[in-house]
Amino acid sequence: DSSDLEGQVKSLFLRFKSSEAVVIVDTLQRFPATQLYSQESFRLLDALGRLKNMALSLNIPVVVGSSLSDQGRKIDRSETQDPVLLEHCEGCKDFESVADFGLVLSHSSRDTAELRDQLRKRADGQGKDAQRLPSLSILEMRLEKSLLSHPRTSAIQFMVLDENGQFLELGSAADQELVRFNRIDKALGE
Repeated sequence: DSSDLEGQVKSLFLRFKSSEAVVIVDTLQRFPATQLYSQESFRLLDALGRLKNMALSLNIPVVVGSSLSDQGRKIDRSETQDPVLLEHCEGCKDFESVADFGLVLSHSSRDTAELRDQLRKRADGQGKDAQRLPSLSILEMRLEKSLLSHPRTSAIQFMVLDENGQFLELGSAADQELVRFNRIDKALGE
């Protein structure tokens, strides 16, 4: 419960003689309810509201993780160009009404396919076995900020070595294919 959490944060302030902290809640869907709700979305909005009030009361940032909805997972696994958005959080399409911003990390199928195609072409051009190529993916971290009725979105892309999670920042996501493909080609040359 957020009041118990707020008490724990205040206790840490006293213990460490500091008023600086960041509270991270791993998966909003597991955050306890203070009462019974007829719909899960009402419970989640209440939990978000309580966490936001705590953040304002203590003047600290609160970072809340969320599971993806079935639709969000389907988009993340698909070969479409559609990005996973904040509205694809499990059980709560109204996150943006409570949150200051949202950060969504998802797979970029289109750019991952281009990356793997460029790797195969490089291997063929160098006479190397394309079967032994490292498994790489492109992930996109999308920041959504809602300012009244003027939402803003920006995204950064990362190239990730699937075997161990090492990553390389590729920079801001671009809508133009040529820009994205050239960036991938440049990263492969490094």
